[in-house]
Amino acid sequence: MMKFLKITLLAAIVLSLTYCTKEAVDAAKKSVEITFTGPKTFVRFTLDTTSIVGSFSKDTTIATINLDSLAKANNASLEDISKVEVKKVTLLFESPISGNFDILDTIQITLTSPTLPSTKIKIADVFNIPAGATSFELPVVPTENLLDVFKQKKIRLYGKLVTNKKIEYKTIIGLLIETTVTAGGTN
Repeated sequence: MMKFLKITLLAAIVLSLTYCTKEAVDAAKKSVEITFTGPKTFVRFTLDTTSIVGSFSKDTTIATINLDSLAKANNASLEDISKVEVKKVTLLFESPISGNFDILDTIQITLTSPTLPSTKIKIADVFNIPAGATSFELPVVPTENLLDVFKQKKIRLYGKLVTNKKIEYKTIIGLLIETTVTAGGTN
């Protein structure tokens, strides 16, 4: 009789573990929060020669983001991702080679998606550009979760720039956006 009870108890344990394994694994994945390096996006702004001094806006080409592949590379799925945040924004003066950011007073960067054009989120701005700088990091503006924008798979960055002198040469400014992605932690 004792042997029968032990076998029955063991069978019940094995059966219950087999039955709830997928649910238990899914629950465990959702309860543990992991953060990993998100997509890095590099785009360029081209400033044409102008004698106009003041404020103007420029947009970049559309950048493609693949969160699904990124999630899979980090043992997660797109459904597991709970947050995307901007970690770092770097400006690089690319052309003309002898130039620098002294032509600018302020820069403000916003992000949107072509499929969500009414959603424009300010991600970085600077009002005191270092003299003679050819590259520098912009202060990141605390934002809400950017997950909805990044799930659209395409983003567009806009720059609002204020010049303090005329632009004598075609100028190319590079912009590198670095993000972090958080998955899990939803329980």
